[in-house]
Amino acid sequence: MDVLTPRSLDEALALKSEQPGTVPIQGGTDLMVALNFDRIRPEVILNLNELAELRGWSRENGTLRLGAGLTYTEAMTLAEDLPALAEASRTVGSPQIRNRGTIGGNLGTASPAGDALPPLLIEGAEIDVASVRGSRRVPMRRETAVRRLLENFLRPYWALVHDVSHMSNPRRPFVLWSVESASS
Repeated sequence: MDVLTPRSLDEALALKSEQPGTVPIQGGTDLMVALNFDRIRPEVILNLNELAELRGWSRENGTLRLGAGLTYTEAMTLAEDLPALAEASRTVGSPQIRNRGTIGGNLGTASPAGDALPPLLIEGAEIDVASVRGSRRVPMRRETAVRRLLENFLRPYWALVHDVSHMSNPRRPFVLWSVESASS
């Protein structure tokens, strides 16, 4: 198994495009379980930990932006802006899982136990998905939640990128900006 470590989002998308079986990893909480139980054996793993544009959160023009690499521990600090996400983040596994697990990974795997999914859904989030072919904004609504989001929007594009914008409360807009595989 090879591990590739891109230094930019464009490089990550290009590598994934060149090697479609590549599986991205950032927090790795789902992927490592799958590897340990021999459920998946990718030839190549794409290490996204060096992509600075996926880390943390920021405010831009009144919009809160959350990086794909935002961990649950970091999301817990957003109680004033995103109380449901902060509360859900407190309930995720052990401290070790909260320190490694990412919001983008949670969306990318579309796990039925996806702790970030309901808070993003109730906030009216929008998710930008991207590949080397381009990007597309997908509203996080009930009809696009979980499996449909994964099957119809994420797999064809491979990645979640840039924006999840909170529109239901104009005082608290936010954006999730993410690159996590829909198949990891």
